[in-house]
Amino acid sequence: MVFPILGLVLSLVPILIFGAFAIVVAIANITWLARVIGFIGVVFVNFAFVISGAALVASIDEELAGRNSHVGYGFGKAFGKLAPLFVWSIVHAVVSTLLGLVRGQNGAASIVTNLIVAADAAAWSIITFFVTPHIMFENDNAIAAIKKSASLVKAKWGTQLVGACASAWESR
Repeated sequence: MVFPILGLVLSLVPILIFGAFAIVVAIANITWLARVIGFIGVVFVNFAFVISGAALVASIDEELAGRNSHVGYGFGKAFGKLAPLFVWSIVHAVVSTLLGLVRGQNGAASIVTNLIVAADAAAWSIITFFVTPHIMFENDNAIAAIKKSASLVKAKWGTQLVGACASAWESR
């Protein structure tokens, strides 16, 4: 429970800093700059949670290896992978923002659009589930980790998921 709480605490720093700048710029009626500052804030909020997630992954691995771990150990390992974790935070922020922009549409078709975007967001979450462990343990960069995570999900769960969906569809 410590790692998510620390992620939340770490995320407050960019929320306060970038949020304050975005508000000041928005009040000055420079909308495009407020959006850019807001997006940079989103990247750093993601980064805070990615770091805490990576620290958790490292600590769990240490415990599973039969060694005692602690919060400092996990964060030490995560800080050793800052560059690929930051790139992963950027990719994650871009995808999340794009999905959010599509989802924000209004009108009669918005229900269908929101359902499709929700399915896309769920698929993205599943496909990228193993990105952080690949970065932490395989020394992969963010793009290679995404590809390997997708391959692993497809190889291990793809056929079961497709089979379960097909069975559910036929049993209607």
